[in-house]
Amino acid sequence: MGKLRYFLSAAAALATFSTASPVKTSSFHYDPPSKVEWEACDDHVRCANLSVPLDWNKPQGKQISIAMAMIPAANPEKRIGYLMVNPGGPGASSLNLINAGKEFLMSTPLHQYFDILGPGPRGTEGSTPVKCDPEPWNRRYPETPQTEAEFQEMLQVFHDRGESCVNQKDNDILYFVDTISVAKDLEAVRIALGDEKMNYIGFSYGTQLGAQYTELFPHNIRAIVLDGIMDHSRSGPDLWGPESNGYEVTVNQFFDWCAKNNTCALHKVKDLPAKFDSFIDRANNSPIPAPSCLNKTSEVYPCFENATGNEILRAFQTAVCFPYPETGSVGGWVGMSELLQQAMYKNDASAFSAVKYASNTGYDMSYAAIFCQDAPRSNWTSIDFKIKSDVGAVATPHTRGIGEVWYLDALCMNWPTPVRNPPRSLAPSFAGRNMSTPILLVNALYDPETPIQFALNVHRQLGDQNAHLVIRNGSGHTSYDHVGETHRAINKYLVSLDVPETGAMYED
Repeated sequence: MGKLRYFLSAAAALATFSTASPVKTSSFHYDPPSKVEWEACDDHVRCANLSVPLDWNKPQGKQISIAMAMIPAANPEKRIGYLMVNPGGPGASSLNLINAGKEFLMSTPLHQYFDILGPGPRGTEGSTPVKCDPEPWNRRYPETPQTEAEFQEMLQVFHDRGESCVNQKDNDILYFVDTISVAKDLEAVRIALGDEKMNYIGFSYGTQLGAQYTELFPHNIRAIVLDGIMDHSRSGPDLWGPESNGYEVTVNQFFDWCAKNNTCALHKVKDLPAKFDSFIDRANNSPIPAPSCLNKTSEVYPCFENATGNEILRAFQTAVCFPYPETGSVGGWVGMSELLQQAMYKNDASAFSAVKYASNTGYDMSYAAIFCQDAPRSNWTSIDFKIKSDVGAVATPHTRGIGEVWYLDALCMNWPTPVRNPPRSLAPSFAGRNMSTPILLVNALYDPETPIQFALNVHRQLGDQNAHLVIRNGSGHTSYDHVGETHRAINKYLVSLDVPETGAMYED
């Protein structure tokens, strides 16, 4: 999807409620190597690779590589263990989280007590990656098709994207990138590194990974934090509706912040919401130039030479994820408002233009392959999509229903690999359990990608004996990377197993 690449994204993406049988927790076998060989790969960072089965049902079959990056604990005498981290996406690289977020992670108390470890998920760059021909991934398509012809044009592009992956040589990984397989990889990493109890913090889609790991291996856990909750019991409209509403609510929070704060570059714009809507209409009628995308020295190169209104809306979803300076490389909402001003009033949408791919690996390719193995196939027709577009325009007038799920619903319709991990409730697996240390669930009240409804539903599925839910009374996607009360509560939980009471509301 189009990403606002000036921002450091720790996140991203996201059947009707199912009461499927619980996943079996037995029948896992892994023979670890005698020793994991760590090498220095950056300042304060060590790297290693681990071989795991491509297909966990055939543990002696073909092997793939899981790349790992680690920041060793600063205080070895007080070391608690490994803390595994996952940035979500799906398809984002844990190695990039460790390297790009190194200074932030080393500034936290976690650095004193844990070897902070990022195992790169299968299918992502660094580990054995999904590979696809970039040509169809660089093709545009009608984002909100209004006719049968436009609908078929969109489907053809998405069909060609899937086929471009099937047709790559030595790309068996494409068929085995579901989140259950990744959860088993985490267990292999845990065993290979000494069989210590699992400590884990997952962000956004990484919360689904953490929940499914807990479902499979409940007895191997010390502490689990899920920050920015994905609800894997939802799919189709049941996923799209809350996500698009969460995006709309967060954009309204941005407009309100902008009206009250002179640090917003658009502070003096009268009736900014209406001006924004007109800008999106204008960009859909005549795409906004993106001159930096043609400049090889630009940090956004290569990207499309202009951006439509709908493309800007999808990139803007990522932008409003990060209100605070420490989470955005251009200063959170302050910096983002400057980029939006540049697009609205200086005719330069470079920051919002979609990426172009020059190689056969990339975030979008992994993102699609993983999500489409975790989600059922929608059966939208052109009429359905037209109705969906009309509903989005009424229910969420600024964001128009556009977002990650809008894109993924269409992309996965004809994805060529089978669904391996369909949506279902966690409740059957956790019924009757009473975990010694409850999972800590964390969600912002105004989240544009994982709305609070997701967190409430996952908490109900797990039960309060197994998970406590706390809420940050603020905007943005995920909470740990904003240093405030929520950040400190997560630290206390991971270090001291001090579990906050469910319903705690943190004002930061």
